[in-house]
Amino acid sequence: ESLTTHYTHAAPSPHGHTTPHHTTPHYTTLHLHYVTLQVMSTLGYCLLPIVIVSVLGIVFSLTGIIGNFIGAGAVGWSTLTATRLFVMSLNMESARFLIAYPVGLLYACFVLMTIF
Repeated sequence: ESLTTHYTHAAPSPHGHTTPHHTTPHYTTLHLHYVTLQVMSTLGYCLLPIVIVSVLGIVFSLTGIIGNFIGAGAVGWSTLTATRLFVMSLNMESARFLIAYPVGLLYACFVLMTIF
């Protein structure tokens, strides 16, 4: 069901026309849970390159310049993938960079915890 505005009451005008009295947004709890699960699963799915970096961090030391490049690549890959999925699912092509910025910051925090 879409997030449209539904009229709850209608008051007749003096000319006999029915006009909306007030409107309320129609957000169902089920829809909000669905959107929350969709966002969480997308962020978790796109976390895979950072998991690979953490596995590499167990075997090798990632505190040098090579580790920084590997970490930056994982952040870029994760951010690009998550942003593409969000843009497709939310139909927000014009807000691509607005979506990518907080997603990239989230993934950068995970990589910083992994490297250091």
